[in-house]
Amino acid sequence: MAYLRYLDDSGRLQTKVLDSEHFVIGRASTCHLPLDSEKISREHLRIDLESDGRYRAHDLGSRNKTYVNGELITETLLTSGSVIRLGNRVVEFVDDASRPEGIDLEFLTPDRTEPPDCEWIKTKASLSLTHSQIEQLSQLVSDLPLAARAEDIADAALGQIILDLEAERGLIALRGERGTELRPLAHRALKRPAGRSMTPVSESFVMASLLQRVAGRYPKTSGQLNTKLGYAATGLVAPLTDRGEIIGVLYLDCPSGKKPFSRAALQYCAAAGAHVGALVGESSRKLTQFAGREGASWMSTVRRVQASLTCPVTSSEAFDVAMKCHPG
Repeated sequence: MAYLRYLDDSGRLQTKVLDSEHFVIGRASTCHLPLDSEKISREHLRIDLESDGRYRAHDLGSRNKTYVNGELITETLLTSGSVIRLGNRVVEFVDDASRPEGIDLEFLTPDRTEPPDCEWIKTKASLSLTHSQIEQLSQLVSDLPLAARAEDIADAALGQIILDLEAERGLIALRGERGTELRPLAHRALKRPAGRSMTPVSESFVMASLLQRVAGRYPKTSGQLNTKLGYAATGLVAPLTDRGEIIGVLYLDCPSGKKPFSRAALQYCAAAGAHVGALVGESSRKLTQFAGREGASWMSTVRRVQASLTCPVTSSEAFDVAMKCHPG
C-alpha cells in the first residue's frame, strides 16, 4: 500500500492513502489531498500509478514549483521515503511494497572547513523548547512496537522529524568503532539518482557533532544563504546521545532552501538527537538482554531467518539505469 504522510494545519501527523490512479494534490477542495496554502496552486501535483506498479509524480505547472528530495522536478519516479515539497508544505511518500534504498557515504564532501555562518550549541547547554516542540518530540516513534529494532526506530523518527522541520533530506547514523566513522541507520533522499548528480553534504559539519559534542545550523539569516558553496543551502546537525555518551548523529538539510532553518529548529534538532539516541540505545540493550536470556545460538538462527527475508537486491548505477529503461 502506498500513502502520503504530512502535517495538517494544526501540526498533527496525518496519512492519506493513494486511492486513485491519478492522485492530485493542491489548494482546491476537489483535490484528493487539499492543502490550504496560498503558495500551493489549485492543482499543484499529480501522482500516477503506472502499469508496473511504480508511482510517478508530475508537476502540473505550479507557480511555486515542486521539489522531490531537494531537486526541482517536472516529473520523476517516487521511491519509498521520497520527500516532496509543494510551495511551503512537505509531504513524504511511503510505499510498503518497497524498502528505502540503501546508501553509502559518498555524498559526504571530504572538505576541511565547515560551512560559513554556522551557529553551534553545546550538548549540555540548556534548551528552550516550546510546548508544541515538546509535544512533537513525545510523538516520535509512538506507534512502534516495544520490540522495535534500532533501524525501525531511526526510520520512523527521521520521517517525523523531517516533516516537523520541513526539511528535504536527512540521515540518522551510529558512530563507528574508530570514532570518525558513520554507520547509517536511516536516511531520506541521500542516495544519488542513477545517472545524475546530487547536492553533497559537508563532512566537517556532520562530523563536528561527533568530535566536538555540538549541535549546529547554517546559515543564521536569509541574507547568508548561498547555493553556490557546493553543498546544501541550509542544514542542521545534532549528536545522538544515550546516557551521556555520543552514539551517533542526526543530520537534516534543504538543498534548495530559500530560507534558513530557525534557531527554534536547532533547539528541536538538539532535543530530538537526545530523544532518539536514548530510544536507539534502549533498543540495543533490550536486544542484548534478550540474547543473553534466550541463548546466542537461538538468536543467531533468528538473525539468519531475518536476513533471508529482508535481504535487499544488490544494485549498482548501471542496474538502476537499466531498470528505468526496462522496468521489470
